[in-house]
Amino acid sequence: MRCSRCRGAGLLDSFPDCFFEQVCIKKCGACCHLGTDMAGLDYIKDEGEREQFKSMVGSDGWCVHFDKEERVCKVYEDRPRFCRSGPEVFEDLYKVPREEFVETAQEFCLDSIAEVYGDESQELDRYLRAIGESVPEAQGDIGAAGEGTPSDDDAPPPSSRTSGGMV
Repeated sequence: MRCSRCRGAGLLDSFPDCFFEQVCIKKCGACCHLGTDMAGLDYIKDEGEREQFKSMVGSDGWCVHFDKEERVCKVYEDRPRFCRSGPEVFEDLYKVPREEFVETAQEFCLDSIAEVYGDESQELDRYLRAIGESVPEAQGDIGAAGEGTPSDDDAPPPSSRTSGGMV
């Protein structure tokens, strides 16, 4: 988690803005696998948003707006609030305190990526590298140089549910 070392060492009196930035990797989309079980959507309090979420689930469990071939969201700029990742969204929808946002979002991403692509997937390797975690030796260097670098350009949004559940 970025900046936690400074705060943990007593170097900061408050959390800087970079503390609240969630890392998303290009061409992942694990958060776009919504699942087909619509139980557990109670965290989406607004009935209109809940119905919108349900309408976005394709028969295979992937969001209908996710381009599976290119692995990008086709409506990224206009995506719904529950598809956005930020401390305000997590606090409002999921009651995650602002100071726990990055850790909670990272846990969700790790769980989602492992569930969708597997524990030893290239996607999980890329995400671990992006958040500065060590990667198990067995996985080695997967992909060409430059792949897996975090970028906001065309990156699928982190969301807060997988298989119809939530963080």
